[in-house]
Amino acid sequence: MSQSPHAALLAPLLAERILLLDGAMGTMIQAERLGEAEFRGERFRDWPKELRGNNDLLVLTQPQIVRRIHTGYLEAGADVISTNTFNATSVSLADYGMQTLAYDLNLAAAQLAKKTALEWEDKMPSRPRFVAECAQHASETAVRGFIPCVLIVAAFGAVVALQGLEIFQIFGTEAMLPSLVVVAILREAGVRRALVSSTPDDGTVKLYEKAPAGIVPFLRPYRTREDMGSWPRDPAVAAYVEERLKRGIYRGIGESHFGADDVTAPTLRRLAELATEQKLFLHCHVDEATVEKLLTTYPGVRVLWAHAGMSSSAAAVGRPVSRKSNSRARASARCSTGRGARRVTTCRWSAA
Repeated sequence: MSQSPHAALLAPLLAERILLLDGAMGTMIQAERLGEAEFRGERFRDWPKELRGNNDLLVLTQPQIVRRIHTGYLEAGADVISTNTFNATSVSLADYGMQTLAYDLNLAAAQLAKKTALEWEDKMPSRPRFVAECAQHASETAVRGFIPCVLIVAAFGAVVALQGLEIFQIFGTEAMLPSLVVVAILREAGVRRALVSSTPDDGTVKLYEKAPAGIVPFLRPYRTREDMGSWPRDPAVAAYVEERLKRGIYRGIGESHFGADDVTAPTLRRLAELATEQKLFLHCHVDEATVEKLLTTYPGVRVLWAHAGMSSSAAAVGRPVSRKSNSRARASARCSTGRGARRVTTCRWSAA
């Protein structure tokens, strides 16, 4: 998966300014007030299970609605639009008896968003647009297995975030989406490069082994999901990360979650030291106060601020990014919507 010329635009743009990611897809779909018939469409008219609420299915049955939502975010100033694949995993789709459609849904969603972004880019050639594909955590009735987080740069510069694909071992089997299938999906969708982290980390390693030229591995500090609340003060986590880094394949540590009070905790301090020594990014899902304290406490560490904008204003995100040459933000803006809204109404990130 070699990098395309268009994909090469992403890194320079991130160095210049914050890129604005679109807002939620689910609430925009809810505003459409669709009924069972709209979800089914003609193709699934006789499906034996209820399909209302299967938002991901709309890329096949109501693509014009998904396209209109993409367009609304682009009109509002988004640099990156996310595909309608929040639960498009085999595990989550099993609730509707549609687990075999995971491949088709992810591919159709990527193609739809890519086409919309390219058309918008044609209107403004000086401003490239990108695509983020997101498949979040499994549904309540799903098996809780391998949960990776993927950031992908696709053929025309698309950024794809696949969060929560259960791709590897579930009860000892590669039953849902084997690594070779994931790599095949990425290639068919035109994906060139992917930033991947997972819990457990074995999933990231397996993907990297299948496509080392296209996978950019990051190491999450969580051995299991239970580590999320205690890892900053757990010396066993520091030892785990230090040992895994000996593989020599990682470009960053994270994504990790912590608060301002955890910044000086011993395990986080050790991870910051490792990141600085090995010139790795520290990928952090934190608020603005925490990222400010992090950059002040560890001035030599390269910080990648995950989901910047989820609870912070554009100005708040822009301040540390503009002041600190070692900080980058992966923006996730939430824009106001109203009942029956057809488009995003307020986004002020372009000036940040």
